[in-house]
Amino acid sequence: MNLHKLYLQPAFQGQGQGRRVLERLRLIAIGLGALQMQLRVNKRNLNAIAFYERAGFKMTQALETEIGQGYVMDDYVMSLVMAKG
Repeated sequence: MNLHKLYLQPAFQGQGQGRRVLERLRLIAIGLGALQMQLRVNKRNLNAIAFYERAGFKMTQALETEIGQGYVMDDYVMSLVMAKG
């Protein structure tokens, strides 16, 4: 399963809502037979990286992707191996 976007407004951060959303997504993914959840996060987004690490995600790759007009997405790929239950 590839998690494309997950944003939580700052006013709602730190209340456990992001953790609950990730857990719900994990259970849905397991129900669909996914063995792994993957996402990309900007290398400078230290708060998001820490959040995903606390949720069990591990950095698996560093990517620099040119997106045109001199812009580059500088991301980590993070993965969570699924465990049933």
